[in-house]
Amino acid sequence: MYKIAMIGAGSVSFSRKLVNDLLFLDPFKDAEIRLMDINRERLDFAENTMAVVNQKRGAGATFVATTDRIEALDGADFVVTMIQVGGDRATQVDFDVCQKHGLRLVIGDSMGVPGISRALRAAPALLDIARDMEKVCPRAPLLNYTNPMGMVMACVLRGSSVKGVGLCHGVFGTARRLAGTIAALLSPLASAVLSTKTIYALMDDLLKAHKNLIPAWCT
Repeated sequence: MYKIAMIGAGSVSFSRKLVNDLLFLDPFKDAEIRLMDINRERLDFAENTMAVVNQKRGAGATFVATTDRIEALDGADFVVTMIQVGGDRATQVDFDVCQKHGLRLVIGDSMGVPGISRALRAAPALLDIARDMEKVCPRAPLLNYTNPMGMVMACVLRGSSVKGVGLCHGVFGTARRLAGTIAALLSPLASAVLSTKTIYALMDDLLKAHKNLIPAWCT
């Protein structure tokens, strides 16, 4: 039985989808999934939601809800992070400051000025988690969904002995939208999702082959 720690599980719209996907896989149907969040109210809602997902999937997973990070991490086989330090209020400050200086943004969670601001908030928290992992689950890989994914993972990998990878659900949504835009099959695009360099090469080839792609994408 695998033990999976989900840090920031109170982000239910996100954690619910992850648990749903996990419970499709036989090795995880009887997993012990530890839901950890600093907000008790959101954590209780997450626990109730996961029970419904567990039942609908016909799985036998067990859920442990806790506000104690060490309790969640202790002996875990996998650790998943999905935290937002400062919450929506901090993100709004990022946008307000940028707007004050004439910088308009659609979203700024991965790059640019707000991406750096978010990294300065998130990286210390991720490093704290990594150092707890070194103590209580040193062999567990870290699967990080916290943005800015690249910057915070660089800090974790350089600042601790934890092994891990940054993940982004947006990659697959982008692949689907690209496929729909150029009327292509999804599978060749999905197979190219290997690295940033590969994605840039793919985009370059697509733009050369479909010169009208940008107008279609923007609309």
